[in-house]
Amino acid sequence: REITPAVTKGRAASWISRFGIGILLDRIHAKYIASGIFLVSAVGTLMIAVSGNSAGIYLAAILLGLGLGSEADLITFTVSRYYPAEALSRAMGAVWIFWAWGNGIGVFLASLSYDLTGDYSLAFLLFGGLALLSTVLILQLGPYTYPVRHGADNAKNASRGLRQREAPSLH
Repeated sequence: REITPAVTKGRAASWISRFGIGILLDRIHAKYIASGIFLVSAVGTLMIAVSGNSAGIYLAAILLGLGLGSEADLITFTVSRYYPAEALSRAMGAVWIFWAWGNGIGVFLASLSYDLTGDYSLAFLLFGGLALLSTVLILQLGPYTYPVRHGADNAKNASRGLRQREAPSLH
C-alpha cells in the first residue's frame, strides 16, 4: 500500500535528475557530480535499511531516484572524457558489462540477505556502504584526458588532424 507512492516519488526524482545531470555536467567536473550522486544514493539506500516509517521510505525513494536517474548519462559522459572516440565503444561495453554483473550480484545478495535474516536490511547496509566507498573512489579521477571541445575549436583541430593524448588501452 505504501510502496506505490514511494515508487512514484522515486520515479519523479529520476526524471528530474535525468534532465538536470546534463546541465551540471556542462559546468562541473564529472567526478564531483558523481561523488554527490553516490552520496545521495548511499543515504537513500541506508535509509531503506533503517527506516521504519512512510516518510523515511518516501525520502529514500526520492534520493535513490535522483541517483538512478543520472547514472546512465553520468557514466557515458565520464567514460567519454577518459577514452578516445576510437576506443569508446569498447570502454562503454566493458563498463556496462560490469554494471550488469553488479546488478545481478546485487539481486543475489538481496535474496541471500532475506533468506538468512528474514529481511533485506543487511543487503541494503552493504549496498549503502559500497556507495559510500564509491563516493570517495570517484574523487581519485584526474583531469579529463579528452576535455569537451566546442564549436570552431573542434572543427579547426579536426581539419588539422590534431589529436589529444592517448588514453589507457583496453586491450
